[in-house]
Amino acid sequence: TTTTTPSGTSTTTYVVVGLVIIIIAGAAWYFTKKK
Repeated sequence: TTTTTPSGTSTTTYVVVGLVIIIIAGAAWYFTKKK
């Protein structure tokens, strides 16, 4: 289920964007530490 805020952006969008940022940051950190 998606709940829309007064601004019109759904909370699901924030969750997806947050997960993508975490995954990208985690991958970058992993490859940096791997070397």
